[in-house]
This record gives sequence, structure tokens and C-alpha cells, in this order.
Amino acid sequence: MMADVRIGTSGYSFPHWVGTVYPEKTVPSDMLATYAKDFDAVEINFTYYRDPTPAIFEGMLRKVDPNFTFVIKAPRGMTHERDAMASVAKPFVQSLAPLRDAGQLGGVLLQFPQSFHLNDLALDHLKHVADIFVSRGIPTSIEFRHKEWYEDRVYQYLQKLQLGLVNVDLPRIGSLPTPTNVLTNDVAYFRLHGRNEKAWYNPPTGSHRYDYLYTDEELQQWVGRVKGVLDTATKVYIFTNNCHKGSSFVNGLRLKQYFEQEVRSEADAEGTLFASDDPTARIVTMTQRVIAARASEAVDELVLEAAHDSYSAIDGNEDRTTTPNHEEHEDHEGS
Repeated sequence: MMADVRIGTSGYSFPHWVGTVYPEKTVPSDMLATYAKDFDAVEINFTYYRDPTPAIFEGMLRKVDPNFTFVIKAPRGMTHERDAMASVAKPFVQSLAPLRDAGQLGGVLLQFPQSFHLNDLALDHLKHVADIFVSRGIPTSIEFRHKEWYEDRVYQYLQKLQLGLVNVDLPRIGSLPTPTNVLTNDVAYFRLHGRNEKAWYNPPTGSHRYDYLYTDEELQQWVGRVKGVLDTATKVYIFTNNCHKGSSFVNGLRLKQYFEQEVRSEADAEGTLFASDDPTARIVTMTQRVIAARASEAVDELVLEAAHDSYSAIDGNEDRTTTPNHEEHEDHEGS
């Protein structure tokens, strides 16, 4: 049986999506419902930073149809600040109850930092993760940010624990993992972060780390990898995390086309016969708006940088740079 392929983005609530991929004047309370008109799955990431409650997820469920699926990112106390796991695990699992009861919890994502190295202590931590989630029937996927984890003995260990491996697309630098299409349980998980090498370790904001727009050729390479597991997986998730200015949204729509999934046209989106009924035309138009927004921001940043340099030259101040942030704390909703 062919796997159920769900495509979406990492997060949905971004002010800078308004006017590029969301209609003008879209307010935050309407963003999930607007998003759900184009996608049937989303990765929720605010849960990494603050504790969710059942009421929050109940509210989300009211804004989507019963076929919509949520994948929830685990709190940092389970991945980055691991000494806190005992205190954060129970309330986090309890908060998921509305999604589980509705049959709309696709699973939990744990994204570990690059400093999480392959050793006995780390392997034991993964066992605790499995004890918390897998024992409760919650599909659980693990993302590593160091390439040392991507080897057969780790895959076998994850299979034993029934934990899924997240296949990632990242900048081709340092010890970051390279592309894979590995399946260690019945859920194949793919997460595309973009390839912004310049801003990865020292972005002006967390969002800028993911300022990248995939080309069709780059997306098609991932389509090939995903198709390699369709006959063995029961569920496939593809989430685009290059969220800056809506790049992930248009790349996600393009991926839906590659998997022959329905994409709305301008006529569908606007509810008028006077707009184009070609879905590709809508994607092209949205992509053009995303490119224009990214270009406009780049110009603004150059102007600010020039002004800063001029001020420094006059004032005699030296430029002070910040220390690169090598921890993978992703400080925007689509982390």
C-alpha cells in the first residue's frame, strides 16, 4: 500500500507572510484557518519555547477540518536542557490529549542540538524518550544536527526503540548532516531547512537563518528521495522550514504538485471567476511576491549597514560583532 504523504510547513503564524502568501490584512487569529486551506498538515514549534495547554490545541482543532494533522515539537527541556526532562515530560504529554482524542496528532518531533553527540549518555536519553512517547502509542521522530548520528548502528538502535529518524536538508557546511532517506519506523520524516550558509551560525535574527528559496531542481531531488520510501512507510511527512518571507509556503505548494496533490488556483483562493484557474500561475505569483519581499529586505539591510559604517567612521567606533550562535535554538515560530 502506498504511504499517505502529508506536506506542510514548520509553523504557520508569521507576520511577514501577510502580503506574500497570506492575503493582506490577515490577522494572527485567522492564520491557521487560512493556512489549512492549502495544507493538511503543520509542524507546531512554539511548544519548544513555552508550555502548551490542552485549551490551546482545542482552539486549533476548531480552525481546521478533521483530516488535518498536527506534528508537535517537544519542549527544549527534552532536547537542549535535558536535565529538565523529568519536569516537562508529563505536562507536555497531557497537553496533547485533545489532538490524540481527535485522531489528529501526527506525532512528536524532537530536534536535538549540534552539541548532542553520539555516546552512551545520549543513547540512554533516547531510550527515555521512547519510554515517554512510544510506550503511549505516540509516533516520535528524532532530528540530529550532527552528521555522526547518521550511520547504520544508530538506525538499528532507533528501529529497536521504534523511533523515527528525521531526514534533513541543511547547508553543506561543517558537521551538519547531509541528505538521506532513511526509514527507522513506519513514519518517514523529511525536514527542509534551507541552505543559507552565510547566516546559519550568526543570523541577524532566528528567521534569517531560514532565508532560502529552493529551486525546482533542488525540490525534485528530495521528491526522488521521498519516493524511495513510499512502498515501505505508512505515513510520510515533508515539512519546509525555510519560513522567511513565505519561502516555505510556496516551496510546499510546489512539492504538493510533484506528488500530484491538489493545489488551489487564484480562482479557488479568491472565489471569483475572473482570476486564473491555473494552480501553477498562483504559485508563480506568490513566489514573485516572496522574491520581491526578500530583495526589498536585503536593500534595507544594505542601507542600514552603510549608515552604520558611516557613523562608525565619523565617531571612531569599531564594529563589534557577536559571537556565533552554534546552538540550534531556533527563535521563530517555524523553527
